[in-house]
Amino acid sequence: LIPFFAFCLGAGISLSNLVKAGFPGILLGLICVVWSAFICILADKFILRRPGYAGAAISSAAGNCVATPAMVALATTQFSPEVVESATAQCAAAVIVTIILVPIVTTLAAPTRKDLSQSFVLAFFMVFMASGFLAKGQESISSGTAAMILGAVPIWMVLGGWLFCGDPRPSLVQFFGLGTGFAGLILLSVNQTASGTDSGWGILLVLCAAFGWVTGSFLSKKQASETQLSVIQTSGLLMFIGGLQSLVGAAVLGEFSTFSMDSVTPLSAGALLYLVIFGAIIAYTCYFWLLLHTRTVVAISYEYVNPVIGVFLGWLLAGEQVDGVIVTACCLTVLSVFFIVSRKHG
Repeated sequence: LIPFFAFCLGAGISLSNLVKAGFPGILLGLICVVWSAFICILADKFILRRPGYAGAAISSAAGNCVATPAMVALATTQFSPEVVESATAQCAAAVIVTIILVPIVTTLAAPTRKDLSQSFVLAFFMVFMASGFLAKGQESISSGTAAMILGAVPIWMVLGGWLFCGDPRPSLVQFFGLGTGFAGLILLSVNQTASGTDSGWGILLVLCAAFGWVTGSFLSKKQASETQLSVIQTSGLLMFIGGLQSLVGAAVLGEFSTFSMDSVTPLSAGALLYLVIFGAIIAYTCYFWLLLHTRTVVAISYEYVNPVIGVFLGWLLAGEQVDGVIVTACCLTVLSVFFIVSRKHG
């Protein structure tokens, strides 16, 4: 009987429900998948001693949940027809979202316990620290300053590769580049803190974010040979676990008490969607692929342009002030990266 009534229910649901329900309906679907998958996969793995596929496969919103608001309205008269119609649209949107996401989540249920433990560590450094600390730090510093600090990532990558990963010792030219970049960071930090433009706490958080990204990059390169997961599976599992860690961090900081759906504008929702697609799914997948197939310094060469773009966009879109000191610090950092990625070694 299930295929027959499921077909009837599905025939009345279309993608237009996503538009009608808006962001709350999509959010409801995401919550359903994340929470259900978390509980069901754990139960499948640790109670039933199975791989976890079954738990992931049932982490969707059942199609008959679309009729739940109307059934509740029949049992009580306290809900207006407008509320019932809105709730029905949101349930329909949740069903559509889970239909799309559940197959993806099911493919991520393949990791072993070792994969999960490694991904937990990587997610802490590359999502919770690199993204979470960056987001908190940028609440009190300009986007240009954050881009400048992150633009020094190649410095730490070269030093870390030499000290901990057996890479060749940097040449004199590269050491000169390290010194130049460090000088640019000091100049920028002192100037922005002294002028009251940026807080020292915000700069420290962004520095920790850079440290988390560098540490996670080295760990992921080292652990790549120890897993059978594809690059897409690795990045997907990393973002899933990192998202859960970030939710816990937000709860500890009390951020949910200050969040309201009324404050979510179409512009902010669009920005979030852009970050999910381009800043997370595409960016993490491409970065992991580069780490596995190129030299480390080549994989992080995108940092060449980040400081300049960050300073320019901060000035263009956010009205941030750019003076001679910021321009000098920007030039020093970009110049240092040029020296550091040189292939010549002394």
